[in-house]
Amino acid sequence: MTHSNLATQCIYSPNHYSGRAYSIQKVTIHHMAGVMTAAQCGAVFASSSRQASSNYGIGNGGEIACYVEEENGSWCSSSYWNDNQAITLEVSNSYAGGDWPISDAAWKSMIKLCADICKRYGIYPTYTGDTSGTFTEHRMFAATGCPGEYIHSRMNQIVQEVRAAMSGSSGGWKKGDKGWWYEYDDGSYPASQWEYIDGKWYYFDGEGWMKTGWIKWNEHWFYCADDGHMVTGWEKIKWNGKENWFFFMGDGTMVDNCFLFINGKWYGFDKNGCMVDSVKELAVDKNGAISIS
Repeated sequence: MTHSNLATQCIYSPNHYSGRAYSIQKVTIHHMAGVMTAAQCGAVFASSSRQASSNYGIGNGGEIACYVEEENGSWCSSSYWNDNQAITLEVSNSYAGGDWPISDAAWKSMIKLCADICKRYGIYPTYTGDTSGTFTEHRMFAATGCPGEYIHSRMNQIVQEVRAAMSGSSGGWKKGDKGWWYEYDDGSYPASQWEYIDGKWYYFDGEGWMKTGWIKWNEHWFYCADDGHMVTGWEKIKWNGKENWFFFMGDGTMVDNCFLFINGKWYGFDKNGCMVDSVKELAVDKNGAISIS
């Protein structure tokens, strides 16, 4: 059975899927819609009549409990698709009602737990406001206000703090016959994952070698410069034999097939992510999606 070492208690719920239909690649944060301890929330989920659960609960005092082991999907997000690939967290509120705030203690534990999960599963934290990000919300899958306005309005902040918390490992760069790799102080090394090192993000392949250039991760494109760091903002890159401008969001994801308002001006990007200097055609499909050419 697998759960985080940060959990100080296990209060198992019978309400969960047996195993998972997909690999773990997301984190979903919920709120308890009340002021509760982790044990109180666990007692609610312990009843089979409840027909609900989460993988973890964080009490108002910051204590962490495991309700469903990580190898099993919880019944938490009103979505088979999401629950089968997400580790789900229920977080206590510090006040019932209003924007449903949470305590500083619960916030700190939430960041630590999310960072621990992301590091163990090689999840690069992103929040896109829709289901394509690695951090999702209950409200994306059901008509609900969960996780409350306090957490919802701070999702970008949560992702940034989780990334920073993930940079806690110390070690050093090593040069090998295939390039550069990073060795932790305990002799291990990152592989098939992003790693935050000295204020920058780097991607390492399955053998642990640092990668440069284009990287596709969780259906999004990223670009790592010659020194390996993940690019954000404007970047001029050679594509199909021509230098083109690309724009990468703060989380590193490449912008494509859209118009984007950047520093007071509108810019267009084609399906390959290249900035366009003229628009020949705007095609609209039956679902209303626009393609730029």
